[in-house]
Amino acid sequence: MNDVNKGNAVDDDVDSVDNVKEKPTGSSVALVALANPLLDMLISVEDDSLTQKFGLPVHGQLEVTAEQHPILDEVLKQASVEYVAGGSAQNTVRILQRLLLPTAHQSNCYVLGKIARDDAGAILQDLLRRDDVGARYVYDEKLPTGCCAAIVHGEMRCLAADIGAACGFQLEHLKQVDAFDLLSAAAVVYVEGFFATHSLPAALEALRFAHRQAGHQLRLVSLSAPYVCLQYHHHIRELLGYCNMVVGNEEEFVALAERLQLDAGDAATAAQAIAAFDYIPPPLRKSKTPPTNFTQREDGLQWWSPDERLAVMTRGAASVICATRHGVRHLDVTPTPAQNIRDTTGAGDAFLAGFLSQLMTDARSLHQCVLSADRVAKIVIGQTGCHLP
Repeated sequence: MNDVNKGNAVDDDVDSVDNVKEKPTGSSVALVALANPLLDMLISVEDDSLTQKFGLPVHGQLEVTAEQHPILDEVLKQASVEYVAGGSAQNTVRILQRLLLPTAHQSNCYVLGKIARDDAGAILQDLLRRDDVGARYVYDEKLPTGCCAAIVHGEMRCLAADIGAACGFQLEHLKQVDAFDLLSAAAVVYVEGFFATHSLPAALEALRFAHRQAGHQLRLVSLSAPYVCLQYHHHIRELLGYCNMVVGNEEEFVALAERLQLDAGDAATAAQAIAAFDYIPPPLRKSKTPPTNFTQREDGLQWWSPDERLAVMTRGAASVICATRHGVRHLDVTPTPAQNIRDTTGAGDAFLAGFLSQLMTDARSLHQCVLSADRVAKIVIGQTGCHLP
């Protein structure tokens, strides 16, 4: 695997970067993700004294205030804390790496993002090394590594987060982490939708670069959250122009379709409207061999066509909707018994990892992709924390 090497400072009094200098060989890069790297910290408590101490809800999720921030440091020091490398795209990358290479210890999936040189950052990097994920992080000297504390009290769960340094990934950082070597070799380039809220220029440049590359066939954007679609729809709109796959849940698709003044009369209509919206077909493919062959499939939608965008909408226990401008498919999944659900955090991230693991294998239909995605998500929600056992 590609470890993060210490001491490669950049001439900048704010940022520095530890960076993998060796180039990936051939087409060995499966996926590169622009992500908000977070350290998830899970802890079970006997009462609500910890949440009361910092004025947190017993159940719910929030971004901590400056006064509440010490809760993260306190949870970090607890002997019983369980650490998971979190953040939406980072969850998907970790699980996909496991699914693609369960025994071969080399990095085929990479994360680009920003953390700090602190205890949380060190733990986060160690977790990714264990998962054989390649991390190319920029280091912030002012903001802390992004963290999310999950305080579990019986069936109650308080999620308290501070994305910290993650919000500071900028356009110039793509060169600092040698991102373009990875982007040119990757089969999939994935931009987490949260980047639309703080790092649009970097996200756009990554997608545009992939869009210009002959052979790049998957340029993926997630919708991430309803508030992203509502408050940053103009930024999502820019990203959509260069992506040929968009994923999200029904609430996110409908919110975005309505904000873009598209027809969102029902779930399928909203998915197809987003699939058809303002897509810029890539330049004609050159002679370069594509990293992965996404053609030759028997699923009817012909989503791999250069002028198509595939929209994948999850709807809980209801059928998954896959749509292009020319068609819609409803693909059934099986409901999960309530007694088998332990923690739904990251279910969508796990679903996407399972979906991509099959999509990147030649001749897999969309239905096979959805069945695999559903199985992986069921495994993850049957335990605490977003990871495979």
